[in-house]
Amino acid sequence: MINPGIVEMEGIQAAGMIGSDYQKQVEALTPLGRMGQPQDIASAAVFFVSSDLAWITRETLHIVGGI
Repeated sequence: MINPGIVEMEGIQAAGMIGSDYQKQVEALTPLGRMGQPQDIASAAVFFVSSDLAWITRETLHIVGGI
C-alpha cells in the first residue's frame, strides 16, 4: 500500500492551495521543504507492480517528504 502525503495534483490546484498559506505551512513542516509531485508517487507505484516486490507483503510505504 502507498500512503502519500500532500501531493500537488489537480484537486489541490482546484482548491486554490497552490501558492497559499496552507502550501507554505505544509512545506515548512516537511523536511524536504516541498509538496510532493506525482512522479514522487509514480516511481513507488511502479515498484509495487514489479517483480522486485516478489517477497514483500503487507507493507505500507509512506511517501511524505520526511514527515
